[in-house]
Amino acid sequence: MLQGRIGNTSGAPYIEGHIFFPRLSIRGVISFLVDTGADGTIIMPADSKRIGVDHGTLLIQVSGDGVGGVAAMHNEHALLSFADSKFVYGYYLDVAILVPTSHNDRLPSLLGRDILSQWRFVLEPTKGIVTFTRRKWTMRDAV
Repeated sequence: MLQGRIGNTSGAPYIEGHIFFPRLSIRGVISFLVDTGADGTIIMPADSKRIGVDHGTLLIQVSGDGVGGVAAMHNEHALLSFADSKFVYGYYLDVAILVPTSHNDRLPSLLGRDILSQWRFVLEPTKGIVTFTRRKWTMRDAV
């Protein structure tokens, strides 16, 4: 079972994950805000800067809709992993790396439904509980 945490000032659920961008040869640890409203995982400018992403090397620019309107971002292949005391759970997927602006430089990176849909998520904020359990694999997942 994966353990998350409640943010000290926000009261929001977070989980730490390891990210590796093979094409960029960049890796780091990111504290993700758990966002069931986000379609996909998004790396925000504060984290991309901290782990050393050079936005000039990013290739595939797209735009996405969010609460703040349309945002420019780049898609990049990544290996995202999470670990508990027994297992490492790894996911190879496209993540969005948001283009820095004056409005998004302090926002946390988001863990979206591309990963969350594969887990059972339990949040009990009054007890400080944030847990994630890998849902059981079935033959329907193979299709």
